[in-house]
Amino acid sequence: MARQVAEALKQNHDVFVDTDIRPGREWGANIEQALQTSDLLIALLSEEAAKSPMVITEIETAHHRAMTTGLPVIVPVRLGFDAPLRYPLSAYINRFQYILWNRAEDTPGLIDELLRIAADKSPNRPPVAMPVRPLDRLLNTLGRMRAVDESSAQRAALRNR
Repeated sequence: MARQVAEALKQNHDVFVDTDIRPGREWGANIEQALQTSDLLIALLSEEAAKSPMVITEIETAHHRAMTTGLPVIVPVRLGFDAPLRYPLSAYINRFQYILWNRAEDTPGLIDELLRIAADKSPNRPPVAMPVRPLDRLLNTLGRMRAVDESSAQRAALRNR
């Protein structure tokens, strides 16, 4: 399936697949270069891949670049599993709609959808923004801590009278 997707996309796009790295090349440098220059990352996630430190690091790298430049667009493709993703992978891709692939019969539809996504050259695609919730949670927590500290200080002052 991955090879079919790559071949279909190669008809109109430059496609990087890590299995295409030639012997003698630095695979880490090649992967890093592709992540830093791609417009689209198709993350093929099997249950095993979703636990792979290498896959998580690649998605993390793409995520950080997308936070500053808006690219690459990350398209998760779940391969035969729909279980919740574990942290930190979940933090990077849970906000994106994913495509579920279960069997070979799903491949033509997957390819059609990925071709549509790859063809979207919208220059007005907004950069990806982080939600503010972690900061809100931190401020709320600090506020509760301050209230607890003030309350404790008031109780201590009352006891000392």
